[in-house]
Amino acid sequence: MKYFKLPYLVLICSMIIASSGSAAQQLQHFKLDSYQAILQQNKQQPFLMVLWSLDCMPCMKELKMLGEFHQKYPQYKLVLISTDNINQSDEIVQLITEYGLQTVDQWVFDGSFQYLRHSIDPTWYGELPRGYFFKQDQSRIASSGQLHQNQLIEYFSEDIKNSGPKTL
Repeated sequence: MKYFKLPYLVLICSMIIASSGSAAQQLQHFKLDSYQAILQQNKQQPFLMVLWSLDCMPCMKELKMLGEFHQKYPQYKLVLISTDNINQSDEIVQLITEYGLQTVDQWVFDGSFQYLRHSIDPTWYGELPRGYFFKQDQSRIASSGQLHQNQLIEYFSEDIKNSGPKTL
């Protein structure tokens, strides 16, 4: 009986290792040209880009809210960027999964915080959480501090309302 359980144990361990590896692969490395790549990937659609960190308590509250928002409104595009070190990928993936955000675009800083921060917004000094709501024309509205669900609904619905069919 002991030998019969061993193959199942090996199979379960393999599945756990494979699933944790694929979750870590979901994190894309944010480098100097990544901001432009995000804009290119999201052309012609409104989206919210949020910068956050593991050691930022307001960020945890915002991620929880974003998870709830994403569950209610999965049609709205979210992009998450962790400003933490790439070596903290496992912790980042664990937290993102805990908040139900594993299906959104996920990035983690891979390089100097100052250079990467500046590549996104030269007027941003690094305060977190930091959000950018991008309209369909790629104009953006920046927000420092914790966002609230009613703000997101307002941002997205306003953009959708303005891009809908025009009547005479």
